[in-house]
Amino acid sequence: MALKHDSEYYVKWTHMENGNVITRRLHRIEIQAKDGRLYALTGEHLPDALMTNSGHTYKGRHIAQI
Repeated sequence: MALKHDSEYYVKWTHMENGNVITRRLHRIEIQAKDGRLYALTGEHLPDALMTNSGHTYKGRHIAQI
């Protein structure tokens, strides 16, 4: 369930990259399906938290996880 402050719904987004951590509030998440359709999550439909990671798996290779 989305987090709420006054009348504003948001999701707590934490991004970690090579040991650095950033936390932000997101008010909208857009997801593009394989067939090109775009889905948007807003308001009460947002999750309470989202975490992403990126960095190096080994020399010259990068990875992102959602």
